[in-house]
Amino acid sequence: MKPIFVPFSFCLTTMIGMLGMAHQAQAGSISLDATNSGNYNQNGTTFTQASTTSYLTGRVTNPQENRSYFVFTIPANMSQASRTILTATLTLANPGTGTNGTGKTLNITNVSSGNITNLINNGGGTNTGRQTIFNDLGATAGNIYGSTPVITGSPVSFNLTQAGILTDIRNRAGQQFAVGGALTGLNTTTTNQTIFVGSTATPTSNRQLTITFADAVLGTSDDQQFGNVLIGQSTNRTLMVTNTGETGSSLTGSIGPSSDGEILSTVSPGQPLNFSLGAGVSQSRTYRYTPTVRGLDSTTIGIISNAGNSNILFTGTAVAPLNAVTPITPDVGFVRIGTNATARVGLQNLGDGNLSGQGAISNLNGTSSLTGSSANFLPTAGSVGSLSLTDNVNRNLDFQYTPTTSGPETQVLTLNFSNGSDNGTNQTQTKTVNLAGYGVGPAFQSGPTPDSTLDFGKVYIHKTEMLDLVINNGTQDPTAVDNLTGLTLLNAFFEGPDAQFFSLANFVPGTVLSKGENLALKLLFNSNINGPKNAVLRILTDQGAAFGQAGQTFSYNLTATAIPEPSSLLGIGVFATTGMLLKRKRDPLNKG
Repeated sequence: MKPIFVPFSFCLTTMIGMLGMAHQAQAGSISLDATNSGNYNQNGTTFTQASTTSYLTGRVTNPQENRSYFVFTIPANMSQASRTILTATLTLANPGTGTNGTGKTLNITNVSSGNITNLINNGGGTNTGRQTIFNDLGATAGNIYGSTPVITGSPVSFNLTQAGILTDIRNRAGQQFAVGGALTGLNTTTTNQTIFVGSTATPTSNRQLTITFADAVLGTSDDQQFGNVLIGQSTNRTLMVTNTGETGSSLTGSIGPSSDGEILSTVSPGQPLNFSLGAGVSQSRTYRYTPTVRGLDSTTIGIISNAGNSNILFTGTAVAPLNAVTPITPDVGFVRIGTNATARVGLQNLGDGNLSGQGAISNLNGTSSLTGSSANFLPTAGSVGSLSLTDNVNRNLDFQYTPTTSGPETQVLTLNFSNGSDNGTNQTQTKTVNLAGYGVGPAFQSGPTPDSTLDFGKVYIHKTEMLDLVINNGTQDPTAVDNLTGLTLLNAFFEGPDAQFFSLANFVPGTVLSKGENLALKLLFNSNINGPKNAVLRILTDQGAAFGQAGQTFSYNLTATAIPEPSSLLGIGVFATTGMLLKRKRDPLNKG
């Protein structure tokens, strides 16, 4: 189970653990009874294993000398990596001492591990082997574990702190470990310079090695979550390692680097961070998440220690706006002059940048603008200028195309995004969409042409004169669909002071002329009053307007002169008397 620690804003800092040293568990201890004890004797050049039960030490008679030994079996768990051996205390009962021990010093010495088997087994059965053992039990420089003055009649109990005994105990875990005992200050004249005389009856518990130790315990913070981080920004999380073990323990190891290039340690990112922590002491390492591409990122930070290993999972989600531009109807196709159609481009923020909690900077931001020669694509409100879309918002950019002349027209919509690139990296991006339309419509043509004068000439009153007016839909546009290029003759009417004398014989209001189609109209004049007559013919069409709706009007000037009919002959006499005059009179309708 991982203790929970609050992340701090600094890294690579060793500090006292949050619980404090005073609250750490106390060290453990174990007392080991000697499994073997005895002494070796030197008498001149003769060496003997004098006892395997008594541990007489010193001189009984000169020049003999006795050196004792004590063998213990060290538990295997004394070498576990998380354990620190703190102290070793040797306690030797001294129920019956010899004399003249006062003023002497008892030295507890190292016994070479290679001699332990022979130590127990009579030096291997040879005098040379016993001499080797006897010498190994002696107090030579560099192999004394500890010394104490001899106080006759008192037990001997003292800490062994010298010559690496704690390391030697660890190294002999699961095996036998031996120490030797020798007195210093012996002389060659005084007899019975001994201690531990008559110790054969004492229990083995009176020959004890007590070892205290402390175990380190690895404590770490829980898995770390960076949360939702906007691409282009970063956030930190701190991993904490604490030795939650016993007082005196030592936790050693390292905090590993990250294998994810977007989650890196803030210091020496590619290297492990080593630590050595006493009880209650912590080490932190801070990792910074700087995402570059949308999606989930994770890395496992490995912690290796003498108290076991642990893996801490760091996770974060990179978020960003994401533009999506969809040309819905960028090309509106044929549009009748006088009407309009909407070119539409869809814009959407498909991203998740707002999950970062960063506000407007996490929106999809940019601008839109139009470029090109045509002025006939008019943007609706909000379709050009600044753009700022929150997550999952759609917006249509609409442009009203209203052609004024026939032919194709284009304009370019440019979208400049300051973030939210469509590859998920939250970079700038520019996109363009070509807007297109084609203006079409009917083309009113006639013979005679509009605004010309149609002259009926001289017409007898009560007589009808007729002229032809041919109307043609002469559009050259590449479509023959009537609601696009059809010409509707909505109405025809005469204006002017003499309008009542003019008429159309075959005009039907609402007549539609398809592309290339003609209509021959009959213009009539009939007056019952002499004199010049004038009027204007106006034909209302849907040219320049929606199909069937009032558009352009085309006009023609009409003129005629009404004259009286010739009188009937009154008789021969009258004719004769006026012969001269009649000869001069011409037929009024003779245009010649």
